[in-house]
Amino acid sequence: MLTELLFLLVGWCSSIVKGACPDGTFTYGNSCYLEFNIRATWAEASIICRAYDGYLANINDIHEQHVIETVVSRNIGGFSPGIFWLGGTDVQIEGEWVWTGNVQAMGSYKNWAPGEPNNANGNEHCLEMDMGGQYHWNDNNCENRFNFICEMPTADPGIGAGGQGVIG
Repeated sequence: MLTELLFLLVGWCSSIVKGACPDGTFTYGNSCYLEFNIRATWAEASIICRAYDGYLANINDIHEQHVIETVVSRNIGGFSPGIFWLGGTDVQIEGEWVWTGNVQAMGSYKNWAPGEPNNANGNEHCLEMDMGGQYHWNDNNCENRFNFICEMPTADPGIGAGGQGVIG
């Protein structure tokens, strides 16, 4: 799997133009979004996103939540399972969720499933979003392997060259 990921990264990264959204991405605001149909742990997914000059997606408001839902729903049936890592974690301090993209506490917008986060078995410290669960968030064991969504900031909010479209 590591060889497959490295091959994918080298090929894709070599085509990136700094500041532009690469082919296969979607744009919203100052970011490009790319979903990966590669099962990885939360840490592996974070490393892959960093290789793309990005991070696991942060969702700061209802509009960005809908963008992520739109990006993911365009590929329904292409992902199994339909669970995606996002950039939230409470690994540093239990119960204090932060976004890894800006290392700031989550703002007022949250889309937790009822009863979540619950830190089941005392080892759920990474945020995932479940398509089958109406796109609600859940805390999960960081060692589980899920698909993931990377967010890559652009230098210019008007840049979207190469991306599949502007959402929002």
